[in-house]
Amino acid sequence: MIRFLVIVILTALLIPSAHAERLVSQLSNDSVEITSSFDGERMTFFGTIAPDAGSDQKFVTGPFHVVVVVLGPTQNRVAREKTHNFGIWLNTDQVEFDNFPSYFHVLSSDKLTDITDVTTLTANAILPEALTLATSTADWWKTAVFSPQLVRLMREEGLFGIQENGVNFLSDNFYSARLTL
Repeated sequence: MIRFLVIVILTALLIPSAHAERLVSQLSNDSVEITSSFDGERMTFFGTIAPDAGSDQKFVTGPFHVVVVVLGPTQNRVAREKTHNFGIWLNTDQVEFDNFPSYFHVLSSDKLTDITDVTTLTANAILPEALTLATSTADWWKTAVFSPQLVRLMREEGLFGIQENGVNFLSDNFYSARLTL
């Protein structure tokens, strides 16, 4: 049985600094069990942005942006380079990525670079490429060469993805997002 970890990140934009908000979130399924008969599962994420506990505010106004990050269990992955030598394809180099997520999907309410800058996205491991930087045991140059290919392969297998505009606001402060595993 494999379980998924879900991280919900809220970025509030254009909010006066005197007001504080909190994210109240819920999942349609608390856990997803992947067994030998698994044929897919739909997860729904929903929630609201409310005034912080103890606040005098009765409601909050946006605009808001929500980013949902879904991570699968971590595992060690090896990316290998194959070269054609003397008529034979051989593995000639490799980079090992420790504790690399087996599944990674991002749903956002807008284009990620419109929500925040690339530095913040990388520091919070919201971009798939950021995951390879933190988990590689190789030097930075080999990591820079091998990591885009690992991310590409994971995307081709449907294990990594980004759905910008995958989070919909049903009102000013209530959001919903769906993801099919």
